[in-house]
Amino acid sequence: MPITIYLIAGYFIYTAFYPTDEFYEKEFHQITSFPFPEDGRITDKDASYPDQHGDYSACARIEVPASVYQHILHEVATDTTLSRVTFAHDSTFISSGPFTAVAGSIEPALFAHSLSGGSSAMNAYRFIGFLADRKTIIIYRCSS
Repeated sequence: MPITIYLIAGYFIYTAFYPTDEFYEKEFHQITSFPFPEDGRITDKDASYPDQHGDYSACARIEVPASVYQHILHEVATDTTLSRVTFAHDSTFISSGPFTAVAGSIEPALFAHSLSGGSSAMNAYRFIGFLADRKTIIIYRCSS
């Protein structure tokens, strides 16, 4: 019995520092209002550990087929809670640890479309970037 308790506690501690793909799939839904694509694949991910208020930031790189990419782009482009941004100039979060770990090596020119919504003043910032390869999507969320 005690070994079971240690294993369960260990699992929860581990996933607090290294969230599962399911965590990022839920983040995708919170950012886009759409379920995670069935044929989507998380290729890279990182998140900060929640602080004493539960605030954190999370970023993931997702690959999808071109048709799914185009569908998601079309849908989020019509979302009135998101605004188009110029990645290199309007994205103050690019120095955050999770974003740097996942997308820091991507040149700003490779972002074909970028949208964001919310603000740190509203306790949540959302970003979704579509790369020019027509298969890669970057999602980022920061709660504060």
